[in-house]
Amino acid sequence: MARYEFSRRMLDRGVATLKAAGRWEAPAVQERAARALMLCEAARLLVYRVVDGKARYLAHDAFPSVARWAIVQADTGVNEFLTEFLPEGLIGKDSVQLAHHQRAIAAGIASGAAEIQLNLIARRWLGLPGEGHKQ
Repeated sequence: MARYEFSRRMLDRGVATLKAAGRWEAPAVQERAARALMLCEAARLLVYRVVDGKARYLAHDAFPSVARWAIVQADTGVNEFLTEFLPEGLIGKDSVQLAHHQRAIAAGIASGAAEIQLNLIARRWLGLPGEGHKQ
């Protein structure tokens, strides 16, 4: 299962838990869930774009770095949502949520250091000079 899929399933699970507990109706909860869903869907679409590009032997571009950054953002967005609205999952009541929380914290490092991905995006997509280059 891809990372963005795991985050999406964690979001769906959290929403179901909140609905079952009668804590879903608050607009702030729904707004934050929608934001996390948007991040998951953006990551999914970008990953599909990368896979399609590889399958069609397209020239290397910045999309893999953008997709990695989007996955980090999806992990973080879902983690923030769960931490804010289901904090009890982090104190031993939900081992799956706790595992997702731990993965989300390390997401930037596991994806090849988020800052490196941003540097690659800046150079490959925006055409900005890399660090150490003088103009």
